[in-house]
Amino acid sequence: MNHLPADQQVRFDKAVRHFRSGNGPVRVTPEKLRDFLTATHDLDLPPAARLRSLAIQLETEEFDQGWTGLRAIYEAAAEADPADALVLHSWGISATHWADKAKTPSTSGRAAIVSEAERVLHAALELAPGDSSVAHALGWLNYIHPATAEATEKQRSEALNWFERAVQWDPGNTLSQLYISHCFHDRKDWRRAISEYEKVDLDRLPRDWPAWRAVKCREQLAQCYAYAGDRAESLRRFTAFLDEADAWDKESAEERIINLDELVKAATDILMDPKLLRRARLLAERLGFQTWYPELSPAGRAPAVSP
Repeated sequence: MNHLPADQQVRFDKAVRHFRSGNGPVRVTPEKLRDFLTATHDLDLPPAARLRSLAIQLETEEFDQGWTGLRAIYEAAAEADPADALVLHSWGISATHWADKAKTPSTSGRAAIVSEAERVLHAALELAPGDSSVAHALGWLNYIHPATAEATEKQRSEALNWFERAVQWDPGNTLSQLYISHCFHDRKDWRRAISEYEKVDLDRLPRDWPAWRAVKCREQLAQCYAYAGDRAESLRRFTAFLDEADAWDKESAEERIINLDELVKAATDILMDPKLLRRARLLAERLGFQTWYPELSPAGRAPAVSP
């Protein structure tokens, strides 16, 4: 989002609160959009940028017109400056968020929003050819919104295509490189997934994105080694992951570990190492995840099969 000097940010935030005012859902009208632009006319942002920032700040709100309400703000921003690729980029990202079931329960409604997101992101790319962040947004849209279960692999291939373009256009796009890895991980192409995960810059990733992403990446890489048949390397990496987690205080651990899915899956399905299982169980208990992973309890595990 655009950054403003502190005093201007205060006035901008006040205008946003006024736009949102009322106890019910946000209602968007031409009059309210005009009043917002009037109230913010002396800020160091053009109208399109102010409207884009308004839409971003309101994205998680409830609108009485649903997605149509939020779209109206983006439409006003695009009308204010049809050449602003950033408006279309943000519009596409917001549409991707709103195509989630929690926001849009209707299957047909979600499909329409996904189609809209794709359209505006392609329009953004026409205005900004070679923009890595727009390519990533198109990859992400395809990755998280397969049209049907049968189309999953087709969507994943399309996502991979866009993530690869994003990295080609900007080798420093660590998130796109991470999602390239995810695509091969999802395909259970363990060796290719390992190769792609190894390319992720784990020093840069937590500087650009929440710290949990780098932590999860290391856990995912360790799982890939397990299923690729390299038991020793997998155990070494999971042990390093657990050592690091044990060194964090509870607050830091809760911030950096969102789940233990890859560790638990590998530990209980293929590795079956007693020490690893015990340490995984203790970490799950420390984080309050124990009810998520009943298979970690001795009673919840099937006996190990002798080789």
